[in-house]
Amino acid sequence: MGSAIIVVAFVTLLGIAAQIMKFSYNIKIATQANFMLKQEMESLRSYRDATVWADAGGLGTVLKGESNPYHIDEDAGTTPHKWTLATETATTDGFLRSIVFDQVFRDVSGNIAGSGTLDSDTVKITIAVSKYGQAYSIYTYLTNWKR
Repeated sequence: MGSAIIVVAFVTLLGIAAQIMKFSYNIKIATQANFMLKQEMESLRSYRDATVWADAGGLGTVLKGESNPYHIDEDAGTTPHKWTLATETATTDGFLRSIVFDQVFRDVSGNIAGSGTLDSDTVKITIAVSKYGQAYSIYTYLTNWKR
C-alpha cells in the first residue's frame, strides 16, 4: 500500500514537472517572438527613414495585402550596413516572419477608417512571427514624414 502511494506521488510530480517544462518553453518562445517583432519594427522604421517614400523600394510603392508578404534583411555589403526590404516571408532562428502592408483610408474628419479617402502617405504595417504553431503579431502605421 505504501509503495502504491509513493508511485502515485512520483507520477504526479513527474506530470507537474512536465507541465512546468512546457510552460517554461512556451514563455521562452513568446519572449523570443516579442524581441523579433520589436526588432523587425525598428528595422522597418530605419528602412523608411533611409529611403524616399515614392521611389522604387520606398514604402509608398510596396505591394499591399496579405498575398504580398515582405521581410526586412540587413545588407552587410554596405558600410554602414543598411536595411533592405525583400519580398516573401523569411525564416530566422526557426521563426517564420513576414511584414504585410495595407492601404490606409481616412474619413471626412481625417481619422483612419475602413473606407473613405485613400491616404497615400500612410501605410498600415502588420508584422508577424510564428514558430511551432505559436503566432504573434503587432501592427502600426508609418507615414511619409519627409513630405
